[in-house]
Amino acid sequence: MYAKYHIETTAWVLQRNFSPRALKQVIEANLAQDSIKDLFLSSDSYRHFCNDTITTGLDYVEEQHRLIEQLAGLSKEQVDKPTELAHRQRIALGRLLHTVQDFYSHTNYVDLWLREHHTEQTPIIDVIDGLDQALLTHYELRTAHWFALEILFHIPLIGALLRRIWLPPHSHEAMHLDSPERGLRFVYSMIMAQQRTAKEYQRAVKAIIRQGGSEALHCFHQEG
Repeated sequence: MYAKYHIETTAWVLQRNFSPRALKQVIEANLAQDSIKDLFLSSDSYRHFCNDTITTGLDYVEEQHRLIEQLAGLSKEQVDKPTELAHRQRIALGRLLHTVQDFYSHTNYVDLWLREHHTEQTPIIDVIDGLDQALLTHYELRTAHWFALEILFHIPLIGALLRRIWLPPHSHEAMHLDSPERGLRFVYSMIMAQQRTAKEYQRAVKAIIRQGGSEALHCFHQEG
């Protein structure tokens, strides 16, 4: 998912609860997940659900959730540092949201859902489900694969020529739903990413309340 759409998805879900400065911190942490190193080297591809990293990608999301909960617990002990702890929580939230948002852009989940429902018509929001547990654990679920050669797709003329002679069906270029250029499936992926963003945010909220109470949650939502 391109940065613009990470911003739109995150802001659409969170802006009602976060102060502008707090939301800015979440978004900045989200966007910081994208770098040349992350995108074209395999070491951090799990942050984007690329290169057969579904398990490690989910592990990363869990790691960030655990950090949010641990920091909420610390807020009762380190009452002199609530702002610092909340800032670290917002960074963790931004990181995990980037990863789960990319899930719908970099896997074939959308294709599996469309096949299950026998449709690729104009999306009806009330019908779309990005949280179908059967599909989230489906044996056919797979990620896109980054090939170093794909950097050439971004070079005018050369990219167009390369697509005509070399485009593996499981490559990132063939599978991704990062922008509206991919057609209706991009719309489905955006709606599903919004649903997943809301779910992960609510999970974080429950953990913060459980460990730190309402004061910790207020600090999580407010900055400045």
